[in-house]
Amino acid sequence: MSTRQSVLFAVLMALGMSLVMSFAMTVATMGFPPDFVSWWLRGLVAGFLAAVPTALVIAPIARKVVDAVFTERSHG
Repeated sequence: MSTRQSVLFAVLMALGMSLVMSFAMTVATMGFPPDFVSWWLRGLVAGFLAAVPTALVIAPIARKVVDAVFTERSHG
């Protein structure tokens, strides 16, 4: 996977996870108040801004760990 593909993958994963998690956490903490969408979007933006750099750092590490686990298993 090229660097551009890896970055786009991380951004899309961060967006998807942020959408789901911010929705779930907003519902869990507030229910469905009249201004739900406003609160959800605030949480989405905050979550996305935290998730993108996290995904960019964690994804390569996770790939290496997975590769190491499966390389060990295929030799053992």
